[in-house]
Amino acid sequence: MHKQILFRKLISSLIWVLILLCITWGIGIGGFLLLDYTWIDAIYNSALVITSMGMQSTMVSSAGKLFVAIYGIICNIILINMMGIAISPIIQYAVSIMKHKLPFNR
Repeated sequence: MHKQILFRKLISSLIWVLILLCITWGIGIGGFLLLDYTWIDAIYNSALVITSMGMQSTMVSSAGKLFVAIYGIICNIILINMMGIAISPIIQYAVSIMKHKLPFNR
């Protein structure tokens, strides 16, 4: 019974993570397209900023530098949240198992 609930929670969490990732990536692609990047460069640079690897080229305009700075900070915050969302069902399951095995809970 517990494993079925864990599996459902895990799938639900992973779906939320994918939704957040797609939204974040879409915002980055849109921002880079507004900065006159090609589609492939916008996709590539957004992926690099999301994964905290940096950018392919240096940004020339002040608006572009500001966008990349803010987008990078927001991506890191969202990445930390996504890791928490993905791991939380496993931690909840482990805590529920340990709670029943502790001697003072009997």
